[in-house]
Amino acid sequence: MDPTIYGTGVNPQVIPFGAVVEISFNNHDTRAHPFHLHGHNFQVVARYGNGPNFPDSPYYPAVSMRRDVILVHPQGAATIRYIADRPGVNLFHCHVEWHVEAGMTATFIRAPDLLQKQKIYTLNSHKQVCKAFGNTLMKGNAGGKSKNWYDLS
Repeated sequence: MDPTIYGTGVNPQVIPFGAVVEISFNNHDTRAHPFHLHGHNFQVVARYGNGPNFPDSPYYPAVSMRRDVILVHPQGAATIRYIADRPGVNLFHCHVEWHVEAGMTATFIRAPDLLQKQKIYTLNSHKQVCKAFGNTLMKGNAGGKSKNWYDLS
């Protein structure tokens, strides 16, 4: 449950099982940013700005549409919410590819304690692909260490 064992370059966010996750965006840019959440659908609970389909209003229907991408308009803001009821590791990122490369990405690690207890089986065919690359880590922390979880070398 400690985000430091996942490495600093992935912006790790450890989320306990069943947590209600709420994310607010403030887009100070002059361009829109389409944010995408892998592995979950969320609901938009507030939206601000002068986008063509969303007037400058924080009000939204009592039950908003579920989605996995939201366009945050220039000089606008939005808030999304979902329940972390599916253990796993997924990305949350801007869909503009060079923004991903620039670091506009977070890694959501949901219920790692439950994942570890499940002792998930990795198919041999998947392991063979990792071995073929030669340097793909299959155990331990971000540095492949399983004795000292804080050693990322």
